[in-house]
Amino acid sequence: MRKIIFILPLIFMSCMKKDITSVVVQYNMSSEINLFKGSYVVHFMNKDDVYYNFPISEKEINEVKKAYNNQSISNYEKELLIVDDKPLIMPTSDIKYVINFSNGNKQSFIIRTDYKKNPLDIEKYQNLKVFIEKINNIIKSKEEIKNAKKSNALYF
Repeated sequence: MRKIIFILPLIFMSCMKKDITSVVVQYNMSSEINLFKGSYVVHFMNKDDVYYNFPISEKEINEVKKAYNNQSISNYEKELLIVDDKPLIMPTSDIKYVINFSNGNKQSFIIRTDYKKNPLDIEKYQNLKVFIEKINNIIKSKEEIKNAKKSNALYF
């Protein structure tokens, strides 16, 4: 009985801990990046998708996880659409960030922009902006993504 009392808190604590298992970034209907897997898919209207792989280090993954925790991103809603308060000029673009956790939960952020205004500049999203910039900086550093074919998929 004493062993069970000692083991139960450890089991409970391990179930409570949620760790980020993946970060997926979807650019409209044109492409998708699975950051932790190091995969990039470009979608086309008139031909098959093109798949690319890129290296992702454990250090880069840990930097994303650290930014998530340091910026208290878990305090944001599970699903959040972020749009500038002022009217958007067409065309607009959506970028969706999906964070998956070891306990099966997800958290997603959709950022809708018209390329002129960054809705993350609103003060209440400053922590989220720091986190997303960390992700974007890692993505921008990957030559495989820079040199990939560009999608011709239209977004309506």
